[in-house]
Amino acid sequence: MGLIPLLLMSGLFDDQLLSKAEKTKFAETSTYEDVVGFCKALTTKYPKVSRLGYSGTSAKGRQIPMVTISEPMVSSAQEAAKSGKLIIYVQANIHAGEVEGKEAAQHLMREWVKDRGLLKKAIFIVQPIYNCDGNEEFAPQAKNRPGQNGPEIVGQRANGQGYDLNRDCTKAETPEMQGALRNIYSWNPDVVFDLHTTDGTRHGYPMTYGGPGNPNAHPDLLSYAFSEFFPAVRQEARKKYKLELQDYGNGFFENGKWRFETFAADARYVTNYAGLRGALPILSEAMVYEPFDIRVRDTERFVKLCVSKVVKDAKKVKAFHAASEASIVGAKLATRFQMTSRGEEDVLLEKGLSAGSRNKGPIRDIEAIKMPMFDRFTGSAFAEVPFGYVIPDSEPKLIELLKLHGLKLEVIEGLDQEAPKENPLQAFRISKRTEARTAFQGHKLVSLEGQWKTWNRPIQGILVRCDQPLARVAFELLEPTTLDGTTAWGTIQDSFTEDTWHPVARVIRPVKLKTRPLP
Repeated sequence: MGLIPLLLMSGLFDDQLLSKAEKTKFAETSTYEDVVGFCKALTTKYPKVSRLGYSGTSAKGRQIPMVTISEPMVSSAQEAAKSGKLIIYVQANIHAGEVEGKEAAQHLMREWVKDRGLLKKAIFIVQPIYNCDGNEEFAPQAKNRPGQNGPEIVGQRANGQGYDLNRDCTKAETPEMQGALRNIYSWNPDVVFDLHTTDGTRHGYPMTYGGPGNPNAHPDLLSYAFSEFFPAVRQEARKKYKLELQDYGNGFFENGKWRFETFAADARYVTNYAGLRGALPILSEAMVYEPFDIRVRDTERFVKLCVSKVVKDAKKVKAFHAASEASIVGAKLATRFQMTSRGEEDVLLEKGLSAGSRNKGPIRDIEAIKMPMFDRFTGSAFAEVPFGYVIPDSEPKLIELLKLHGLKLEVIEGLDQEAPKENPLQAFRISKRTEARTAFQGHKLVSLEGQWKTWNRPIQGILVRCDQPLARVAFELLEPTTLDGTTAWGTIQDSFTEDTWHPVARVIRPVKLKTRPLP
């Protein structure tokens, strides 16, 4: 008799609290209706500690489910913050062909609603099927997810608009990200999980991970993630499950040598964006060649180990989050990035890859190859964070985006003091404009070069202060030379012609202004 019949006979689970993967012995993955049905059954059976809600509606009209697990139940961000507990956001199925996170999230919720000890320390917000529309575009793996080791029929990577949702965190053009900003990130989560499957180098690690890749995250958070948190989780995974973990990335073979590189530092990615907000971000990437059931199992194990560690370190995690919200006025943050190495280490790779082969199917013989590990980024160009940015009130799209991210905006009504001896207002003079040749996510990305210069004009418009909790996000969105902000993505309605002024100005030093909150 198999595991599922035994579980049903034992009374531990009823049929409604089994995922589609479990019901089919991992031959199939859950449909949208399967997941919503599971969430309804769970919250009906455990109404005191779980609640089903919806963060928004997808482009094709599907409500995007989110389950809150808490004891006692909380109904607002204010209640959650007042509890003092860790707020943990688990997002799965952002790429709907990568299906193990969707199943693992359901299984984990089923455990968490019964773990009263854990619920004394943490509040969970879980989105098991973030990309609802992509999930329902079922097709054979050969089309939607070539080379993945089951199940045969899966959804597609893109959402209903054709966008990659893991490139939308700053521009927030999709209903999925807009809903998450309004109804989840507004709760200011302390920990953010993003669950995936990886496909790349044929390395010998069934599970890989990533953290806060953008170096503008708070230095203490970066240090904790890379020097303490992930090493501890790796050690515990090896000890408890004999599960070998490695940083997410690929091996590159050039000029007879290997090197290992992680992914990009851009804030458009979920984990990098979460890090800028002060959360500890955790990327989970099960390896594509592992069987479906093993990928689900390893994802669950990895998430549980991470949850155990963050709960144990809750005071630290909360402290890093609070530190990241302190004023950054006068700090220098990066506008360009370069990879940096933590040193050389042995990396397990499939034998023969040094010849450039790209095998398929189960992993074969592996060997340890010493190579530099480029697992993080540092800045290569910088800008000083001003007292605040001043944006024109003629940019409604920009204003709405900033508010959506949770930034506080103020209408400037004038100076609250005599005019300062030195004009604190600067504008950016554009000297070079570069536009990408091809569109990416529907945009030809723009990058600018130029200089900030004194601007002898009245200070008027909308003020975005940089002494507010999300100032790191404000810098990414408003500094003209960042590669993932509102200039790059075209949110600001301007042609950015060379030898003209950028429409976003900045107040470089504190000055007393008469302002009122922008509703």
